[in-house]
Amino acid sequence: AIAVRNFGIFLSSRFYTLKNNISIPVASSVSVSGTIQQNQNITAAYTYSDVDGDTEGMSEIHVEYADDSSGTNRVSMQYHFSGESVQLIVTQLNKYIRVGVVPISSTGKVGKIVWSSWSGPVIAS
Repeated sequence: AIAVRNFGIFLSSRFYTLKNNISIPVASSVSVSGTIQQNQNITAAYTYSDVDGDTEGMSEIHVEYADDSSGTNRVSMQYHFSGESVQLIVTQLNKYIRVGVVPISSTGKVGKIVWSSWSGPVIAS
C-alpha cells in the first residue's frame, strides 16, 4: 500500500521494552528513492518479516531531516502507516533526509528501528 502525506512536525518520545524470550518483527532493506527535490514525492520502502508469521500491524515510519549527511541538527517526525512502501512529499530545502522503520506486528510485538542512509540535500524545484 502506498500513502501520500505532506510533512508536518510531529515529535514523539516512545520507549519500548523487549523481552528476551519472544521473537520480534524485523524491518530490513529500508531505503529512500526518488528525486530528492522540494515538493517532489519520495518513497520510503522496506521489507517486513516476522518468524512467527504475524502479519504487519501499524508500523511506524520515522523521518529525520538534518543539515548534513552526518545528521547534524536533525529534526524527527513520525508517521504511522501499514504496508511496505510509503510515499512522502519533501519540503525542507537544503536538508538531508532519512527514514527509519519500527516494525509492529498485528499482535502488538514491536521490533527495533532500522534506518536508511542519509539522502540529499533537498534541491529547489
